[in-house]
Amino acid sequence: MDREELHNDANLPWSPVDILIDWIDEHADPELVAKDGGYWLEWKGGGGTPWCLIYALDGASRYGVKIPDDKLIPPIEDIRDELTVHSRRVLNIFLEKIGSSLRV
Repeated sequence: MDREELHNDANLPWSPVDILIDWIDEHADPELVAKDGGYWLEWKGGGGTPWCLIYALDGASRYGVKIPDDKLIPPIEDIRDELTVHSRRVLNIFLEKIGSSLRV
């Protein structure tokens, strides 16, 4: 799905989607750093993380990528039914970008 398709999706849970896609493009070049017996994502740039990326990171953690404060992040299974089709697409784009095989 490209950016135009995302714009045309009727189920946008936020606005504008460009901000999210640009955020992914800017930050989704994570470096895996060995830490505390696992691997942690270290982001370039910093700044806030959209909620859907938080859930995506939680999914990535199930494949051996640990993230800070993971106890505060609900499992994807707990929110799967509440995600719109659009949210799932964006989550999957992000998971693909960080190299996870998980899909929601």
